[in-house]
Amino acid sequence: MKIALISLLGLISFTTFSQEETIVVVRQDDYRRKKKSTDRNVENYNAFKFDPFRMAIGEIGFSWEHRIEEKTTVEFELGPTISNLTNSGFHDQYNYGSSHSAMGVLVSAAVRYYPLEDYQAMNKLYISPKFKYRRFNQAYDVAINGTGLSEQMGYTNEYIFSFNLGFQQWLSNNFAFDYYIGAGIGSIQGKTYNYVYGDMGQYTWQSSPIRDAKFLGVIGMKVTIGN
Repeated sequence: MKIALISLLGLISFTTFSQEETIVVVRQDDYRRKKKSTDRNVENYNAFKFDPFRMAIGEIGFSWEHRIEEKTTVEFELGPTISNLTNSGFHDQYNYGSSHSAMGVLVSAAVRYYPLEDYQAMNKLYISPKFKYRRFNQAYDVAINGTGLSEQMGYTNEYIFSFNLGFQQWLSNNFAFDYYIGAGIGSIQGKTYNYVYGDMGQYTWQSSPIRDAKFLGVIGMKVTIGN
């Protein structure tokens, strides 16, 4: 009787231990599967990108990243700019002057280095020096009959060098989000216009030059398609 009881208790203990061990193995498999899905190391050589949030400041930029070495890529960007997204007056006392949006251009070039030891280029953390040129055009006109003034085009040229820190996370082998933040300096040159009533009884355009240098912050998120 004692032998039978001891045998029964041993069988129950063995069964319980086996069940617990099986549960632990399943949890480990689930953990590994989840980690693999969120911790990708893709081998793409090209990525095409668009940053929707930069549209708020008048940039519509499309970029292409290309892998050139194991840890290094280059990125080029091209697209239009739109200045003065809404019509506005330009401070004449009778409110007869207005400026309107006009299309310009942006172009940039950058080098990216991905320093993490276990990841190839285009994956995870990167550092990137970047040069960007932006031109914003703006059209000026006067709502007064008989002035003889035609529409005048003003502009702003911006030359920007920045140093960026980013993180590119692939959600699948072909889709990623590229988050970045950085700081830089910009040289700004341009020309604005206002109209004046001259001594000869005629309206004329008067230009005002723009020359400035600024410290600039950079932040954004690019939707990325890779192959």
